[in-house]
Amino acid sequence: MEAVSAEEMVSAGFIASLPLAMFAIFYIAFTILSLIRAEKILIILLLPLGAIANFGMLTYGIQIDNNMIANIMETTAAESSSYFNLEFILWFILTGILPMLFVFFTKIVRPTFKKEIATKFLSLAAIGIIVAGFGALYSLDYMTIMRNNKGIEKQLVPSYFLSSTVKYFKHKYINDKIPFTEIGTDAAIKPTAKSAKKDVMVFILGETARGQNYELNGYPRPTNAHTRDLGVISFQNAVSCGTATAVSVPCLFSFMGREKYEEKIAKKQSNVMDILSRVGIPALWVENDEGCKGVCDRIPTIITDKSVDPFCDGQICRDDYLLRDIDAQINAMIDTGGVIVLHIMGSHGPTYYKRYPVEHAAFKPDCPRSDVQNCSGDEIVNTYDNTILYTDFIMAEIIKKLQSHAAKINPALLYVSDHGESLGENGVYLHGMPYAIAPEKQTQVPLIFWTTPKAAKDKNIDLGCLKDRAKTEDFSHDFISHSLLGYMSVTTELYRPELDLFKPCKT
Repeated sequence: MEAVSAEEMVSAGFIASLPLAMFAIFYIAFTILSLIRAEKILIILLLPLGAIANFGMLTYGIQIDNNMIANIMETTAAESSSYFNLEFILWFILTGILPMLFVFFTKIVRPTFKKEIATKFLSLAAIGIIVAGFGALYSLDYMTIMRNNKGIEKQLVPSYFLSSTVKYFKHKYINDKIPFTEIGTDAAIKPTAKSAKKDVMVFILGETARGQNYELNGYPRPTNAHTRDLGVISFQNAVSCGTATAVSVPCLFSFMGREKYEEKIAKKQSNVMDILSRVGIPALWVENDEGCKGVCDRIPTIITDKSVDPFCDGQICRDDYLLRDIDAQINAMIDTGGVIVLHIMGSHGPTYYKRYPVEHAAFKPDCPRSDVQNCSGDEIVNTYDNTILYTDFIMAEIIKKLQSHAAKINPALLYVSDHGESLGENGVYLHGMPYAIAPEKQTQVPLIFWTTPKAAKDKNIDLGCLKDRAKTEDFSHDFISHSLLGYMSVTTELYRPELDLFKPCKT
């Protein structure tokens, strides 16, 4: 109930629906299990396990996720014995053993199989209608509660600790047994003769920015007021690999492409950052979002300190935090070249208003609250557009830092978002819909490149050609890894020139 009470506006009907919805979902699951006569055995097993989980959650505030399951499975007898106190024993007996015994000695009287099937079909249909009704009436409320309370699903017993147990065993005994594969072992740096200066690229990995709200792509609001006069090139028709960070980030740094992407394989083979690092090109990852999803596991990584004022509030940091050290990070690569990845908070919702300081709220009135569905459509768009404009400000500041080093390096900036966002169009908010049915708002992303004319000349890149191409052709996350290799002059059999943003415009 803490998650519900934290919201600024919830209806009594929504609050009443919560226990009914949970009952309906579990009823459906156990009804299906009853058809194979497994419900009694499962309940007998779940009651004591649920008692243990509830005790730990209520007494110690722990969350039974796959990491906690790993701790439980791998703890020693001495460690586990410290939890066996009188309070635990009484709790376990009262909420676990006694209910389990009651179920054990309860006799289930079953009708004929045909009659049972008919009865259960009707009950499932009725419950399904109830669940569908809750979804139609309160889907936005449920979505907001889940989005604003990360980890709330971990409070669900027994569903979450069961799924966590399955994940633990799958990870330990299946996925972890897949050996890590080094790909691109033939990679090498192809020397460039035109300039002795090293290539330094800042790669900004955006969060939840959709291409439709970029002035550079034809949006009628000045959301690119900071960069539009800096010579940036916007690839106007670019789509993402997924509709969620967990898919898009590892996918865009892999060489698999969206159509062939598989998470378990991508995590167990080299990505483009690994290859750059392996051939001697320094690669640095600076994390200010929700993790690199395995991409940065084998390269130097900096994670923002969430306690640093005035940029952070203990839980998140605004992206201007990253401006503090970017000059030093660029300067450190003057003699070697390299790629600096800045994984920003960008337009992460639904608390869009937390992504920018008050003085950067150019579009008003905005929506300074988390339950965005209770704001007007204009307020939501204003708030979201402020996040796009603020990201544009961050990008412009980094371009200025790169320009200040242009006498010593060939500077470049590449920006792409992981996925887009729905802002209430057709009743859809946020992101994460299955790709096949996701609206364009969730899949079309900004893709922006910047360099100096002198650096482009040294790299044999025709900027006029690149601008024309950016306006007329289609692009996707599939281009990112190959473009990074091409721009940093790395050769390997993995490289596909048709997926290099720059190759067609090299003279």
